[in-house]
Amino acid sequence: MSQVTWASAIVNTTLLSDGESMRRSRLVLSVLAGMLLVSCATPRHRGSVFVFAKAKDAVKLDPADIIDGESATVTNNIFESLVQFAPESTEIVPALATHWEITPDGKTYTFHLRPNVRFHDGTPCDADAIVFNYQRQMDPQSPYRFTAHFEYWANFFKAVDSVKAAGKDTVVMHLSAPDATFMTNMALFTMGIASPKAIKDFGQDVGL
Repeated sequence: MSQVTWASAIVNTTLLSDGESMRRSRLVLSVLAGMLLVSCATPRHRGSVFVFAKAKDAVKLDPADIIDGESATVTNNIFESLVQFAPESTEIVPALATHWEITPDGKTYTFHLRPNVRFHDGTPCDADAIVFNYQRQMDPQSPYRFTAHFEYWANFFKAVDSVKAAGKDTVVMHLSAPDATFMTNMALFTMGIASPKAIKDFGQDVGL
C-alpha cells in the first residue's frame, strides 16, 4: 500500500460514523500487518549462491602480494594464516596453528599446525607448504616470486632469519632480534597460505 493510499484511508474514516470508522481502521491495520508479515517472510526460492556487493573488484588474489583493502576483503575469505585476530579485537588466536611457543629471548617461534589440513586442490597444507609460502617472500632468488613485490614482508618481517619445517606439522621461525610486533604482523592479511602446487602451476598468472 502506498503512502498516498494509506493517507486516503485515514482521511476517509473521519467522514464515517464512529462504528464504521472503527471497523474501517481495523481493516486497514489488518492489511498493513499482513503486508509486514509477508515482507519479513523467508524467501520462497532458496539458492546456494551468495551475492556480496563491493565498491570495487579485487586487484589480485595472491595474498602475499596484495596491498589494497578490496583485495584483502576477498583473500581473507579464501586463505588462512597461522594465526588471526579475534573478532572485533587485536587479540591473537589460533588459525592454521593450534598453538605456539616462544623462546625466552623472543627470537624463536615454534608453531604447531592443525593436522590433516588440505588445500582445495587436495594437496596437504603442512609445514612444507608453510615454509614454501614464506621462503617465496623472503628469498629474492626464489623462482616463485615472479613479478610480485611482497611489500608487507619487506616492511614487517625484516627480522626473520629463517623458516624451517621441524616435522610434518611444526614450523620454526627464527628472528635476528626480538620483535614485539611479530605475532600481530603474523595475523596480517598478507600472511594467508596458498597452495604451493597452485603457485607453481599458474606461475606469473597466480592471483590474477
